[in-house]
Parts: sequence; C-alpha cells; structure tokens
Amino acid sequence: LKWILLGKVKPGFHGVRSVFEFRAWMVDWVATPLSSRFMSHVPSCLSIPYYKALGLDCGHDALVPFPVIGVAPSTIDLLHIEKGVFCAAVTRVIPTRWNPTAELLERTTITFEEDATIGFRCTIMGGVTIGAECRVGSMSHVHTSVPQRATVFGNPVEQPQLPMQGSRRLSSLRRPTALAAPQIQAQHPPGSAQLP
Repeated sequence: LKWILLGKVKPGFHGVRSVFEFRAWMVDWVATPLSSRFMSHVPSCLSIPYYKALGLDCGHDALVPFPVIGVAPSTIDLLHIEKGVFCAAVTRVIPTRWNPTAELLERTTITFEEDATIGFRCTIMGGVTIGAECRVGSMSHVHTSVPQRATVFGNPVEQPQLPMQGSRRLSSLRRPTALAAPQIQAQHPPGSAQLP
C-alpha cells in the first residue's frame, strides 16, 4: 500500500493540505495499527526486514528497537542507519518539521553513521547527522548534527569542555604533595605548642 500510494519519500517541503500529505496520512492510518499488531506477535529479528520492506535504509549489525517512536511508515524512508549503530529503547526520531506560518511540512533526513551509540529516551530532530563512533547521553535532545567521535548530552545537546591535563585549573585542583610537609614542620619546631 505504501509503495502504491507514496513511492519513495524524498526530503522536501509539502503543503499541509496537499494531496501528498493526504496520501501519507492514509498510509500511516492503515500501516501503523497493522505494524504494531504485527510486531507484537513476531520475534524482534523480523522487525528490521519488515521495516526494510517499508523503505528503511539500515546497515547490518545495527541494534535498533522497533518501532522507533515518531517515525511513521510514510517517513521511514528518511531514516538512514549505518552498520554497528546501537540505539537504546524509547528513542524518539522526528523527521518532520512544521512551519505554521507557511502551512508547510518539511521532511528531512536523519542519519546515524557507523558505530554510533544513542542513549535511552533521546529525541532526535530532523536534518541531524549523528557522527561515526559518537555517543549521545540518555534523555538528550539532539537538534544539531553531532561530529564524529564526540560525546554529547543534555537538552539541548552540548559537548562537555574538559580541562586539559597541563592547564592551570587542573593544577589548582590537585592536592598538596608530600614536598609541602617539611615547610609546615619548619614553622613549628619540635616541642612547641601546635594546634590539633
């Protein structure tokens, strides 16, 4: 039904009351209850072939819980998952943006590059690329692309700025070393009164 009514969905703008959106609504109205009933009675190993038949671009060794919340059968073509991606449960992916002033829906792609790790209950907005080997913390809201090998978290996501090893801030946080002990003893010679 999806391939007959819609074909392959491409990124772009569509009017809210356009014929395309009506056809997409019909596909979602029919396919969403069917897929939820179908997925509740079959093993999880059959979920990826089922979603690939709907148009999902998914690499091998990807561990993604299906259904991914927010991805309707009409927009699953816009989700690209490369090999080795791990996505925790209850991840919300939203490939559609709504412009209320122009009454347009923008459909954008979302890409998960190789070996990316997405934490529990993340929200990923449209037009975002999650870089290769990056890690997104739990309950994060990703609205911009994440570079490769980065670790991000928060709402909105940001990359933590860790102090460098030789920086002044890190050296001020270090404990006094054993070299400072003779200086303290020199101020209080043996036998003098010392505070406890």
